[in-house]
Amino acid sequence: SAFALDPKTGKQLWKHKLTDNKNEGIDMAPQLYDNKVLISTIPGSATNFYHPGALGIVYSLNAKSGKTIWKFNTIKGGYKLFGHPEVNSGGGLWYPPSVDSSGRVFMGVANPAPYPGTPKFPNGSSHPGPDLYTDSLVALNGATGKIDWFQQVTPHDFRDYDFQVAPIVRSQMINGTMTETVIGAGKSGKVVAFRADNGKRLWTRNVGVHKFDSGPFPLKKAVCYEPGFLGGVETPMAASGNLVYVPFVNLCFDATATGIKSAGGFNGGTGGLAAIDSATGKIGRASCRERVCND
Repeated sequence: SAFALDPKTGKQLWKHKLTDNKNEGIDMAPQLYDNKVLISTIPGSATNFYHPGALGIVYSLNAKSGKTIWKFNTIKGGYKLFGHPEVNSGGGLWYPPSVDSSGRVFMGVANPAPYPGTPKFPNGSSHPGPDLYTDSLVALNGATGKIDWFQQVTPHDFRDYDFQVAPIVRSQMINGTMTETVIGAGKSGKVVAFRADNGKRLWTRNVGVHKFDSGPFPLKKAVCYEPGFLGGVETPMAASGNLVYVPFVNLCFDATATGIKSAGGFNGGTGGLAAIDSATGKIGRASCRERVCND
């Protein structure tokens, strides 16, 4: 549930139950804008995550009353869940969306599941196709919740490659014109800049070690893939001047087409900080270990 408290007394002013079943929960800080509260459910609860049939929905609530103004299902088609609700789950937000001066809402959406797959459905074959709107940057009209545009960074994901961190919105010179941009990142180890008005991709920058990060996994012999499902860009970015600062994790996991076997590099995991020119995507300055920045 989402709830509001009186800051002077701590008295509860309203409470609004948002989850549709016991396998869904909330795991993000709310975002306030224009007398509204943005909050999202996720396919996870106190007892389990990615239980079949669970998904994430974004709500805009009236800040004074808690009543729903609009809601947006991060899974296109909703509880049909890509044709196999008895197996699949996914979507939702782990970090708060960002809102620009026009009231446009930008949000990074989490991954589909199961990942990598099951014995019956290897390599994510229970959720064929792109699995919209998972692993995407989605822009919504903040007043109505209608979609303005979206860009999917990892179609048909079965590596747990959320595009989940809070996007950074900034205006900067692009080809001599002051342009509003939005920059997102996630566990795929990709940092991507888009035009804020239409979603056109401006640049993409890989950070950290990338190894076997695309294509199907073998059925039997495990391979070590990186970023692993606890690697890539796990935590929020920051911006100052013309640079965006991106923390990243290098952590290899062994996986087959049907499951993750082990954290192959858990004891040898490394990390770093990349400083990226927000107009061009080029590395400005970075503090790295081993092969962690791709120039």
